[in-house]
Amino acid sequence: MTTSILDSSFDLEALCPATQRIITPIKLQPNDRLRISLTPDERSFDVTAYAIHPSSDNEWPASWAAQQTWVGRIPERRQTGSGRWTLRATDFAVLVIHATWPVDRIHFTSDATRLTYEYLLLRFLQQSYLAKQKAEFKLHGVRPPQPDNYFDHPNLPLTPYQETAAITTIESEGSALFMEQGTGKTPIVVRRIMHEAALKPGKQMYTVVIVCPKNVRTNWANELERFATVPGQCVVLRGGALHRIKQLIEVMEPENGSRWAAVICSYETIKRSWNAMRMIEWDLAVADESHFIKSPKAKRSQQLMKLRDHAKARMILTGTSVANNVSDLFSQLEFLGKGMSGFSNYTAFRQYYNRYSKKDMQGRREVLGYQNLPILQERLARCAYITTKREALPDLPQQTYDVREVSMSPRQAEYYEKVRRELAVEIEADLAQAQSQGKDLRLTVTNILTKLLRLSQITAGYVVSDKVYTSDGELEHGGDDRLHFFKNNPKLDELIDAIKEKGPLEKVIVWSCWVPAIRQIEQRLKDEGISAAVYYGGTRDDVRDDIVRRFNETAELKVFVGNPAAGGQGLNLPGFVPEWEGTEKDHGCNADHVFFYACDWSMIKRSQAEGRNHGKGRCRVPIRYTDLVVPNTIDVEIRKRVLSKQQTAANVQDVKEIMQRLVASDLEGD
Repeated sequence: MTTSILDSSFDLEALCPATQRIITPIKLQPNDRLRISLTPDERSFDVTAYAIHPSSDNEWPASWAAQQTWVGRIPERRQTGSGRWTLRATDFAVLVIHATWPVDRIHFTSDATRLTYEYLLLRFLQQSYLAKQKAEFKLHGVRPPQPDNYFDHPNLPLTPYQETAAITTIESEGSALFMEQGTGKTPIVVRRIMHEAALKPGKQMYTVVIVCPKNVRTNWANELERFATVPGQCVVLRGGALHRIKQLIEVMEPENGSRWAAVICSYETIKRSWNAMRMIEWDLAVADESHFIKSPKAKRSQQLMKLRDHAKARMILTGTSVANNVSDLFSQLEFLGKGMSGFSNYTAFRQYYNRYSKKDMQGRREVLGYQNLPILQERLARCAYITTKREALPDLPQQTYDVREVSMSPRQAEYYEKVRRELAVEIEADLAQAQSQGKDLRLTVTNILTKLLRLSQITAGYVVSDKVYTSDGELEHGGDDRLHFFKNNPKLDELIDAIKEKGPLEKVIVWSCWVPAIRQIEQRLKDEGISAAVYYGGTRDDVRDDIVRRFNETAELKVFVGNPAAGGQGLNLPGFVPEWEGTEKDHGCNADHVFFYACDWSMIKRSQAEGRNHGKGRCRVPIRYTDLVVPNTIDVEIRKRVLSKQQTAANVQDVKEIMQRLVASDLEGD
């Protein structure tokens, strides 16, 4: 006879007072009972609270507590009658039921109902067990017990915190690594792959698909090769449709005792290759930089949910799980498993964790703040390993931040002031129109922020607009009619002077969100005879790999100039090769200075860019981060927000305050 988890004796244990209130038992009457049935679509439970008459088997109305008290703790509920409710089949609902109703008073109408209920309860208990292991390590340094047949890399062992993350991830249906850039997420995933591949019975190969930003595909392939302890093979999906199919077929053919096969592809490629990829039963699906799927309506998010349903287990990795607000977590958690967010849909998730204003005349509501966050935090503690660079690697070389103030040329300042005045009028009109027409103000705010970045282009040294002429009526710059560089650019001069001051063993990384500025920097460095390479969306894949190799392996390439959107994720840019340290190959250089030439509003891009040369195995000297900023301009507003990691201009009032400061500020020119 099969033993059910419901036959076992255990107590639900809350990790915070908020959850404790949800699972606090209620006072039922002796004859109260609960009937649970699964709806035909298997998405909900129909529950009925009733009482057994003491002198017969007839059903009577249950007590008030049985009919109303406990069910009010469940967010997704709909009353269908007296003591009757429809509840979404989530672990949230199961936890409340199991905590408030004794098992011997629950009647399941079918085996399918009971199995669904047991599955949701068991998943929660497994997560709770793993959460305790993670807490024991963080609080007391106690590592979790190693699973049977566990082994590590003989030459590249995991650190204690990485090992804890790996052990609490192995054989988990859905797990997250919310670890700051530079803490070493990739080796943890490889360790899991090796362990589970070694346990695969017979000659079956362990299959894993890794979906990641385009620019880190090669890095994943390199890390798999570097940390592998079991024979296997991997492929990076590239090229046309027929070539990708050929790659999939070949990598799935066992060769030389291969125990695992890894397919690495970009978020864009998985959609184009889906007809072939869905034919494979994946043992593990990994979504790297999972904040890419934060929007449930985005096509890439919907595609990843299809992958979820074709994989036995899922993992997500990111150092910035929340980019704007807690709603970003819904799709990421749902990729780990259907219902892993605790809710059946995005709307219910947002309503539970967001705090809204009253509806206005157009029926709109504004998000005022958040609520129930301890419950969400507990959920993350159960399914994610979370750590910061400071917590995980306290002995890392120090990071320092400073600003080099630069001015604008008179021509720049003149044009900046003109555009600033135009934007002030334009933005006021946009806000007034949006409010009068009942438009979504969040979209309006996003559009306004994009418009404000025109000012950042000017401080970076160029404009994208109508033709710009000198006072003599001559064109300011030739070429594209809409793209014009200012002849005098103090910010560029300051950057070049700073780079020229560097010693022979110092390397520099320069980040700019504007590709035209990158090209201008590249040309200026070339004119100065400084060895540099540029990395942005238009850089070919084969060239990208070579740039990273030369920047790390050679002493000659001194400057890396990149766009954070293309190079800020996943690249290792320490300016040296960690394995060569102390050997004859070690050239002694370090990428110890990072310049932010021009930034946009994205805190994620900024944070990731900072991590390219600071983290485990990425630095051996202190790292300095310098922002080139024109005082009293948009540069100051952007830096303030990306460094404070605030939700960037989340509402109309924030936009208005930005404009007020920009209008009130006096520019400083040469």
